[in-house]
Amino acid sequence: MSAVPSPPALPPAPSVLRPSSAPLRVCLFGSSTFPPTGSSGHNGIVQYLRRCGLFHLVVIVPVYRHMFSAKRSAPGALDLTEGDAFEHKLGMCKLAFESAPLPQASSTLMQDMCSHSPSSPPPPPPSLPPPPIPDVAPCAVSAVEQHLFSLTQLANPSSDPSSIRVGTATLLAHLRGACPGHEFHFCLGADSYISLCEGKWGSGGRIADMLLGKMHAVHRAGFESRLLAIAALQDSIEARNASGGKSGAGREFSVPATLHRVPGLGDVSSTRARDTRDEGELRELVGEGVAGYIMDNKLFGFSE
Repeated sequence: MSAVPSPPALPPAPSVLRPSSAPLRVCLFGSSTFPPTGSSGHNGIVQYLRRCGLFHLVVIVPVYRHMFSAKRSAPGALDLTEGDAFEHKLGMCKLAFESAPLPQASSTLMQDMCSHSPSSPPPPPPSLPPPPIPDVAPCAVSAVEQHLFSLTQLANPSSDPSSIRVGTATLLAHLRGACPGHEFHFCLGADSYISLCEGKWGSGGRIADMLLGKMHAVHRAGFESRLLAIAALQDSIEARNASGGKSGAGREFSVPATLHRVPGLGDVSSTRARDTRDEGELRELVGEGVAGYIMDNKLFGFSE
């Protein structure tokens, strides 16, 4: 019987002496990002979110352990431990997305996200008025999902680590306690948004309640069929709710969202980036910095 791996060490708690901070409107962009794709994919979405005039801060939240078991093992990375794979995700995401230095309020919030635990007192809420929305919001990468996995493992030391799940509802509930006074929005792709409305996500109703008015779905040109599917699904749900009846499994949720058509997105994917062995194609899919990281670290199709 193999030994239960030790959870990653938790970061130190923040200092009691804290600078005054202001309430921020934060957009969370969660994705497997293994690897993050370039200007026609993940990076195009992130740059749009930074410039859309809605947010003080954009936070990339790489998935630590995918909720769906079929998606946990990425081709070309089967020899990596879960922790090693996540460290590579963080490294690539920081190359692709992060802006520095962060304003003080954003820096404090990022620290609180990965230091708070249920047994610790919540930090004080922001005491300053909200700042104006910047023309280009700063962007940071957070390991908060790994932090939550560690907290869960520490709270349940006898549990099988492979059974631990950290979903969107868990993340949002944690952030309410860790970062009081800040407003968290959530961005996802149109297909993921449809699957949420169809009831395919665990705790879908809870997520819908926590993100009321704060959900954002992005789609790309040429995929207007996604918008038609969303409209038809929402009409069906609203009609069912109005009549007091249920259709199918009855797990669908009406989750209002702001829909964003992001210009310049193309048919790129992390799967294509993992599968290619061509350096030119890799650079086209993920950008120069991430491509260099992949080749230097012998990941995916460049492992030999």
